[in-house]
Amino acid sequence: MARLAKRLAMLAVAGTLTATSLTGCGTINTDETVATVGDEKITLGVANFYARLQQAQYETYYASMMGTTAEEMWAKEASGDQTYEEQTKKSILENLENMYLVSQHVSDYDVALTEEEQQAIKDAAAKFSEDNSDDVKKVVSGDEEEVAKVLELMTISNKMEAA
Repeated sequence: MARLAKRLAMLAVAGTLTATSLTGCGTINTDETVATVGDEKITLGVANFYARLQQAQYETYYASMMGTTAEEMWAKEASGDQTYEEQTKKSILENLENMYLVSQHVSDYDVALTEEEQQAIKDAAAKFSEDNSDDVKKVVSGDEEEVAKVLELMTISNKMEAA
């Protein structure tokens, strides 16, 4: 349980890093549907928060490893005629679709979130909200509901991997 709480706290920190590294901000409709998996809709808010979380992790690790700035890293050609940015966006949407699909089959594998895990997710989302300004949360789609949904999907995916 303590390990899960630490992981969720790290995710919140990564989200904060993302927010502080962003430039510019536009207003997006976080309720807009970007994809549908079964009967569930993936909202733009959930997709944007997950993408910003991934962005923070990639920029933290890969930009320095590649000896470049984050902006230069995203513009570099990754494979074929795609940049790292284009390739990553595609990968992020596929990952989200897979996480939603996996979460729809938890009962097939007798997997469920424990009360402690649900509380840790709720606490981490609340902590993220508390630690970040409204402007930051707007840029990363970091409302508690979206943060909690991403953490829930990630936790379920981890548990389903073992099952």
